[in-house]
Formats: sequence, structure tokens, C-alpha cells
Amino acid sequence: MRLYFFVISLGAVHHVGLTVPDLAAGVAWYEKALGFSVISQVRIEEVSLDIVLMGHPGGTIIELFGMPGTTRTEPEYNDVATHLPAEGWRHLAIVVADIEAAVTEAQAQGIPVVSEITPVPPFGYSYVFLRDPFGNMLELVELTAKQ
Repeated sequence: MRLYFFVISLGAVHHVGLTVPDLAAGVAWYEKALGFSVISQVRIEEVSLDIVLMGHPGGTIIELFGMPGTTRTEPEYNDVATHLPAEGWRHLAIVVADIEAAVTEAQAQGIPVVSEITPVPPFGYSYVFLRDPFGNMLELVELTAKQ
């Protein structure tokens, strides 16, 4: 593996992009289930690509991509044990104020909760994994120590 050293100053992560098989369903799910709202959208006719930028009041931004013929490049994961060993990007982690209340709300909405709430004292947070209807893993994180 070759090491690279950035000489530019990096800022915060701006957004995370997700390709979904049904853009309208993706927008609706992220609005209803997690409280995101549409910021902007664009269509790129040359490649039949629709992009919707969505923001959350907490500051998280996601970019949903929709185009004909999308395919999953990895299996759909239903638990953390089979999800984490695969190489590449694994999940989107979002901070919540009360992880137990978030899990209760997710379960009430029928959102698959695929792990137990797990404290990680060395990292200063507790986490739980959910899965969106398209197979993407979402991690909810409650900070337990100042970071």
C-alpha cells in the first residue's frame, strides 16, 4: 500500500452520497424516518441521473442519486457481524441526543434495528445500527463524553 501525505488543510466532511434504486422512495424515507428535507435537486440528462441534496436540522447532509438500471455492488447486510468485514465504505453515522429514544422511534416506524445499543467508553459514545429500505447501514451515535 502506498502512503500519501496531504499538504492541503482539510475541513469537515460536507456530505455522504447514496445511490438508491427508487429516488422518490429514498427521499420520502429519509424525510419521514430521519427528518431530512430537500435542499436542492438537479437532473443531468446526459447520463439520466437525478440528484437530491437533503439536509437535517442537526447539520448532516446526504446526497441521494437515482438513475435507471442501478444495481447493488454488495450484498444486503442484516447484522453488524457480516457488514463490517467487507472492505470499503460501510455506513453513515449520525449523532442523536438520546439513543434509546431513537431506537424506540425506529422500531415504532418499522425500521430494522440490526444491533444492540453498544457503549464504547474508549471512544466516548454508544452506538446502534439500523438499515434503510435499500440495504444501507446507518449508525446512530450518542456521545457520552466530550469529543
